[in-house]
Amino acid sequence: MTETNNDDLLFYSTISYCINNHDLLTPELFKNIHYNLIITGTIGVGKTTILKLIDNILKFKRITVHKYLEYINYNHVGQDLFQMKMNNKVSAFTFQNYILDIWDNLLNENEYSTSKGINIFERIPYDAVYCFSQKEYQNGNITKDEYDIIIERYKNIINKHNMFEYDNTIKYSKINNDDIIKTITDIFNIIIDDVKNGITKRCICLNIDNNNVYYSRLGIRNRTDEDKYTQKILEDYKIYYSNNFN
Repeated sequence: MTETNNDDLLFYSTISYCINNHDLLTPELFKNIHYNLIITGTIGVGKTTILKLIDNILKFKRITVHKYLEYINYNHVGQDLFQMKMNNKVSAFTFQNYILDIWDNLLNENEYSTSKGINIFERIPYDAVYCFSQKEYQNGNITKDEYDIIIERYKNIINKHNMFEYDNTIKYSKINNDDIIKTITDIFNIIIDDVKNGITKRCICLNIDNNNVYYSRLGIRNRTDEDKYTQKILEDYKIYYSNNFN
C-alpha cells in the first residue's frame, strides 16, 4: 500500500474543496477569450503549488488551460543547471540565457499568441530579466555587455510571441498565502469577476508576512543548493516583489 503524506492530503483535499465550491467556473465562461493569469512572488512563497492546484481544478472542470511553469519545473535540466550555477560551475550569464530559452520553448509549445482559454504563468519573462538578471548584474555576476545581450534576447522573444509585460494593461492583486484554500478561493473569485468584466490580464503576487513561516518553507521544500542563497539576496527579492506589486 502506498503511503500518503500530509502534503499530498492537503493538495487533494484542496482540489476536492474547490471543485465542489466553484460552480461558476465553467468551460463556457472561457470559451472565446484569451485570459492570462500570472502567479508571481519571491522565492519559496508557494507559486508552484498554487499554480498546480489551479491547473488541476480547471482541467477537472474541462476548462482549457495552458500552463507555463518556471525553468526549474520544466525538466531536470533546469534543476541541474541551477545546482551548477549555485556551485559556480556555470556562469550567471549562461544560466539566465537558459531561462530565456525555456520561455521561448514554452511560448512556442503553447502557441501563446493564438491560444484560447486560460494561460497560467509562474512568473513571466519580465521577471527573469528585470528582477533576477538585473540583480546578478548589480552584484557583479553579469557584465554590462552580457546584461545588454539578455535584454535584447528578451525583447526579441516577447515580440516574436506577442507576449505582454508588466504594465497598466494588467490588473494586480496581492494575496497573503498563509491559508492555501483561502488563497485558491480568492484567486478563483478574482478570475470569475475578471471574465465577467472583460478583464483579460491579472497578476497575483503571493506573499508570506511571517518571516519564520517563509524561511521554514524554504528549508523543507527540498530544492538542492537553495540553501546557498544568502539572507541578503532573499531579502532583496522579497523587497522587489513587495515594492513592485501593490
